[in-house]
Amino acid sequence: MTLPLPVAWSIGAPPFVKAGWHRCLAASGRWLGGDAELVLAAAGVAMLGAAGLRLARWPGRRAPALLMAGGLAALSVLCLPSDPVALASPLYAALAWCVAWPALRRARASRQPPLRRPGEAAPQAVLDASPWPHASDRVGSAGLHCVRGLLDSSLEPMLALAPDGWVMDLNAAAARLAGRGPQQLVGRECAAFFAAPEVLRGSLREVLAGGPPQSLVQVLRRADGEPTDVACSIAACRNGLGELQCVFVTLRDLRDLRTCQVHPALDASCDTLTALPNRGQFRADVQEALNRSRRTGQLGAVMFIDLDNFKDVNDTLGHQLGDELLKVMAARLAGCMQDCGVVARIGGDEFAVLVEPLAAPDDARRLADRVLAAVAEPVHIGSTELVVACSVGITVFPHDIGGVDTLLRNADTALFRAKDAGKNNSQFFTYEMNRAVRRRVEIASQLRNAIRQGEFSVVYQPRMDLIRDQLVGVEALLRWNNAELGIVSPQEFIPVAEETGLIVPIGEWVLREACRQAVRLHQSSGCDVAVAVNISARQFRGTDIVKTVEDALAETGLASRLLELELTESVLMRDTARAAETLQRLVEVGVGVALDDFGTGYSSLGYLKRFPLDSLKVDRSFVADITRDPHDEAIVTTIVALAHGLGMRVVAEGVETREQLALLRRLQCDEVQGYLLGRPMSAEQLLALLLAAEPGEFRNSSYSWTLQP
Repeated sequence: MTLPLPVAWSIGAPPFVKAGWHRCLAASGRWLGGDAELVLAAAGVAMLGAAGLRLARWPGRRAPALLMAGGLAALSVLCLPSDPVALASPLYAALAWCVAWPALRRARASRQPPLRRPGEAAPQAVLDASPWPHASDRVGSAGLHCVRGLLDSSLEPMLALAPDGWVMDLNAAAARLAGRGPQQLVGRECAAFFAAPEVLRGSLREVLAGGPPQSLVQVLRRADGEPTDVACSIAACRNGLGELQCVFVTLRDLRDLRTCQVHPALDASCDTLTALPNRGQFRADVQEALNRSRRTGQLGAVMFIDLDNFKDVNDTLGHQLGDELLKVMAARLAGCMQDCGVVARIGGDEFAVLVEPLAAPDDARRLADRVLAAVAEPVHIGSTELVVACSVGITVFPHDIGGVDTLLRNADTALFRAKDAGKNNSQFFTYEMNRAVRRRVEIASQLRNAIRQGEFSVVYQPRMDLIRDQLVGVEALLRWNNAELGIVSPQEFIPVAEETGLIVPIGEWVLREACRQAVRLHQSSGCDVAVAVNISARQFRGTDIVKTVEDALAETGLASRLLELELTESVLMRDTARAAETLQRLVEVGVGVALDDFGTGYSSLGYLKRFPLDSLKVDRSFVADITRDPHDEAIVTTIVALAHGLGMRVVAEGVETREQLALLRRLQCDEVQGYLLGRPMSAEQLLALLLAAEPGEFRNSSYSWTLQP
């Protein structure tokens, strides 16, 4: 539609036509909703197209009359026959046509044929001369004309399918893309022209069942044999009664996304993969928006959008499929903006959006919700179905004061907060958030030199055997004392180490140090005390953990039976087959394997029999209220029975009272650890405890000692 309604009104239409338009618009609003004017205008364009007319060919005062006449005529076709709107709209349509007819007659007499590409055959009336005789039976003649008009008005390749998936009609752009004449496509099943027809059929079934529009990437089989990647959007078309008329399939040639490579002049401002503006161009757009905002005071927003866990797609399915996913996401984000913003790709799996003007900051929140919903829709690429999510960071200007760099940094900070809050959500920037991010940046900066500067230390928390009442093991825990930051809590620096990848060298240092201290304890006390070391997800999946353990044992001389590795459920469940293989190799080395924080992760019991585990550690959240909450007691009882049935030992964490200890003993828990038995202590303090305690003395002497600060 080349003439928006406000412009049409400003050009002018006869008063009686305006009055008729508003009367029908008010009546139709109850079933078309708040978008009644837009829907009727689009329907008007479609009706004009069905009659072989183009709105752009009648400039001046005749254009609004034609537009409203088409809309009113479409209204009389679509609404209920008993509705008074259906009785009134033909009258107003006739009056509007009377106004437009003189210009219409002159224009039709002098109309030139539409422009065609060199060598292109004249377009054929695919619908009117359809070789498929059942089309009119399924849709009706008026509906067919509307379909024809919509196809003609679309610049994108588009097909209209019957509910059974057969091609009813298509526009010239679709025929060109397929490399086939309309007569070769109409009356045949649409899915047959794609490399993965079952995937397309599945998406059609989803739409026909009342589901949301589907987006997928398919390989189109052209007549010349050239495979062409296309992005398909599938949506149902229903009449005013909610009856299915047809299904529209819009195609986008993904080769067009390589425009930047074809036109080197665009390289400086265009992302070559998605054809979206790049970071440099986006930064320039934000600067212009800031200048406008300072002059007018209008609100705007900058959003950073990052696909959650996109690295897993590249690692498991390959970079080519990852690139196709980025193209689909780029198209979806552009569709979400609906001409109200600029979408750019600023690197990797990260996109940025500039939105202006905004009536209120909440408008940005609603737009972010729309983005989250669009990204979460399933994506079909070939025979692969992907479901991804994203995180969104939002900063609003001029509320958030600063230049371009400040705004981009604020949006990135808010994105970081959204990731930290569990992903798949949106967060507005706040200055408190900025302080937290600065703290994390400082921690990351200082962590890089912590090992070299000797700032780390390892402390040990005792574990007691409830049968023998003896200290049988310890858990190694990392501590950090920085010259500038002071003592930093593990809850602060461990997540930062995970994000930056520094957890790998830090974890290796902890493993070697714990093994070295265990050997020293054995040599000084003569006691066999097993040491448990936590292994991070990055260590377990990103390195050869078996070789790391073997090297640490060989370097320190610790017996493998005195080393235990603690892993969480989430670490093992990311790739169960690989995890099972790695655990089996560790068992062959001779080290023990414990499942930490059991019951708080995936809580799937099926994997317990697959993994060669030695013990389960009951999370402290189940122990804290075990003497007051019968549900916690029941959970611990079940875990103990399950572990013993599978030949594993049970260790309860977070024991702080004598009542908890007595109940766990009664439930036949094997080992316990917690502040009641001993706070984390240095290797020297642990050695003193071992030398002072005689067999059987731990039960009687430990309480007064462990309650010390």
